[in-house]
Amino acid sequence: MRNILSPKPTESGVDILYPSYEEAYAVALSDLFPIENILIGVTHPFPAYKVKRRANGRSFLIEYVLEGEGEFRVQGKTVRVSGGEAFVICKDAPHDYRSNPDKPMKKLWISFVSDYLGKMLESYRIGTGSYRVDLKNEFISLYNVAKIDTSPQNKFFEIAEILQGIILKIARTAMETAEDALTSVKNALLASVYSRKTLDEIAAEAYTSRSNLIRIFKKQTGVTPYQFLLLEKINVAKTLLSTTTMQIKNIAELLSFTDEHYFSFLFKQKTGLTPSQYRNSLS
Repeated sequence: MRNILSPKPTESGVDILYPSYEEAYAVALSDLFPIENILIGVTHPFPAYKVKRRANGRSFLIEYVLEGEGEFRVQGKTVRVSGGEAFVICKDAPHDYRSNPDKPMKKLWISFVSDYLGKMLESYRIGTGSYRVDLKNEFISLYNVAKIDTSPQNKFFEIAEILQGIILKIARTAMETAEDALTSVKNALLASVYSRKTLDEIAAEAYTSRSNLIRIFKKQTGVTPYQFLLLEKINVAKTLLSTTTMQIKNIAELLSFTDEHYFSFLFKQKTGLTPSQYRNSLS
């Protein structure tokens, strides 16, 4: 395979605004194969490296940072990446990225067009973003396959197998990360049953925004963080009403409700009974 980008740091490559040292290998396949326009390459460290593209068109891009640091900006969001992280850019996503001048990135990458791999990414809910996952061996294998002259058929199946493995590995890592984050948020919500901790404070502890916390939490549990916390407070209130003689106003205060009346309103909304009616129904 021929390197289609300039190997000279003084010349710009495709869509590169500043000089860099890049190698890229185009893999030509017939129309019989369900992956098109495969481009596999390596970006060598260069302090002024910067790329800006209005959109990918139909192409997907997966990059793996071997060493160094940089940042990607996609759809108005900036994400910092470093060695050991992968970055996925889905089709039609305008983006730009650059190296940290003090610690320029060395990265391997693959660009491709494929409906079936696109559906695979979508099925596993892998969207544009960064993923902390070890893909070094997989990307080195891709790079080596691209460089070696073999038959298109052999090359395709090797690339397809490696690419599918990359997607599955990212999916597994993303799911494990999401489960860990969800557990942390649930624990934080449970710990705030007796306090007035806000969602903004819980989101900050989870290193995310309030809106993103609500979106992810509802997708995973079917309820919003507020609804989850309210149900927990109501369950604790039921326990206190059935096992203690605490006054209702004191229970409302303990569970950080605004006042007794608001607590009674929410309690009846969730149980069909006022706190007093619930306590009397147990005697």
